[in-house]
Amino acid sequence: MTKVSIIIPVYNAAESLPYLLADLQKQTANDAEFIMINDGSTDESAQIITDFIKKQTDTDNSFILIDQAGAGASAARNTGLRHAKGNYVMFADSDDRLAPDFVKEYVKAIEKNQTDIEIFSLSKVDDLDSLHEISRIDYTPFSKLGIISGSDYIKYLMADQIYAYPHSYIFKRSLWQGRQFDPQVSYQEDRLAFSLTVADTPGIKIHLNPECYYYYYIHDDSATRKLSAADLEETVDVDKKIIRAALKSKSIDVPESTLNQTLTSAYWQMLVLSVQQNNQKQFKLAKRGFLHYVSQTTFNTTEMAKKRKMQAALLKLNLDFVVKAKIKH
Repeated sequence: MTKVSIIIPVYNAAESLPYLLADLQKQTANDAEFIMINDGSTDESAQIITDFIKKQTDTDNSFILIDQAGAGASAARNTGLRHAKGNYVMFADSDDRLAPDFVKEYVKAIEKNQTDIEIFSLSKVDDLDSLHEISRIDYTPFSKLGIISGSDYIKYLMADQIYAYPHSYIFKRSLWQGRQFDPQVSYQEDRLAFSLTVADTPGIKIHLNPECYYYYYIHDDSATRKLSAADLEETVDVDKKIIRAALKSKSIDVPESTLNQTLTSAYWQMLVLSVQQNNQKQFKLAKRGFLHYVSQTTFNTTEMAKKRKMQAALLKLNLDFVVKAKIKH
C-alpha cells in the first residue's frame, strides 16, 4: 500500500528537472509515489520525465507522469490530488532540490506526533549546484510549542509568523476529501487552500518542525520576483476570504482585529512595491487600505505594533516623501 503521495507540477522546467529527478531517485523512503503533472510545457520537460521513467526497473511504479493542457499550478495540484493513493500528501516544485530524507522524515514526523499536518522549516537557495543558502524559514521557536490548534495556525499565519509554502507541509490525505486549490486564484492560492482546510476541520492537530529537508530555489523567474503592486490586490482578496472563513468557522477562535494583521501587511507590501515600481495610483490605493485597517488591528508582537503605528503616523501626516525615501533606502 502506498504510504505517501508527492505531487509535483511541472511547467517548462527542462533545466532544473535533472536535479529534481536525481533527488527523487535518491529518496530513502519506501512506499512513496511521485506524481508529476506536466502542465502544458512547451520545452523538453515531458520527454525528460518520460526518459527517466523508462530507465526505472519494471517493478518500480512509483514515478507517474500525467499530461494535461496548461492550466496553472493549482489545476495541476488538483489533478495530483485526484490520482493520489497515499495515506499522506506532500508537494514539491519542479525547479527545487530535495534532501535524500525529505519524504522519509516528513512521514516519520507526522506519524510520531500523530498530527494532521506537520510543517517543516525551509532553506531558500540561489544556486542548484551548491545549494547556497540565502535565507531560511526557521520554525525552531514554534516547535517548542508542541501541538498547536487550528486557531493558533490561523493567528500565526495571519501575522506572517508562519507561512504556506506547500513544500513545507505534509497532510493526512483525508483532509483533502472534497477540497482542492482554487484554479481561479493565481497568487497565494496555497495560503487560501490551507487556511480553508484548517478552518473547516474541527480539532485539527498541527506541529511546526525545526528540521529542514527542502531547498527552495530563488531565481529571476520566480513568481515573487515578478510580482507587481497590482498583483497584491489579489492577495488582499485572498486574505479577506480567509478572514470570512475564520470568523464563520465554529472551530476557529481568533478576534477579527487579530486577523486584520494580514491586511495591514498586504497593503504595506503593496505600498512598498508601488514605490519601487513608481506606481502612484497603486500607492494611493495601498495607503488608503493600510490606514483603514491599521487602526482596526491587534498585533501579535509589541515590535510590530510600534512599527505599524510609526508608518501610519507618517502617512496620516501626508509625509509620503519620507515613507518613500525610507523604502528606497
